[in-house]
Amino acid sequence: VTAKLLLAIPSMGCIACVNKIDTSIRQCDSATSITQEKSWLTEGPGKGGMAELKISAQSTEEIDKVVQNVVTAIKNAGFESETESLQIE
Repeated sequence: VTAKLLLAIPSMGCIACVNKIDTSIRQCDSATSITQEKSWLTEGPGKGGMAELKISAQSTEEIDKVVQNVVTAIKNAGFESETESLQIE
């Protein structure tokens, strides 16, 4: 089972934040299930950013666990995130 996760991270405001998000995702408990990851700052007047991940897992339950681990890792790095979309393929 594969999935594409898109997260909004409204408090991300600079390139150091992007790097911290990337590192926290790569080091989370479910890192081995993440096949691709990128995060970026959003365009516009306000600060904020997004993270997109591709996940490969044995089941939809495992995908849910990966999503929870990623959100927790981002929170532990000092940022709140919101799921914009989760597309399970």
